[in-house]
Amino acid sequence: MFQFNGIIGPVSKLGKMIWHHLYLNDFSTGEVLIRKNLLLECRSNKNFYHHNSYNTLKKYTHIMLDILKTGVHERYFRDDLNLMVS
Repeated sequence: MFQFNGIIGPVSKLGKMIWHHLYLNDFSTGEVLIRKNLLLECRSNKNFYHHNSYNTLKKYTHIMLDILKTGVHERYFRDDLNLMVS
């Protein structure tokens, strides 16, 4: 999903993830609608949480959560962040 080869530290990794997300949002054609629907519209449907796409979203958010946890642990980010906001 994300290539973090050569990227050191949670701040840089988070920046790469945000850049990648925004790049896809601005320059992809078909994937953009799928991603927007997945991230915004599908989550409000109760059946979504029983669909295979939910696992894809979980993987995506797990990557970001790991970066944030590492950043808090290494004191790049504040330790009072609520990392479990859904």
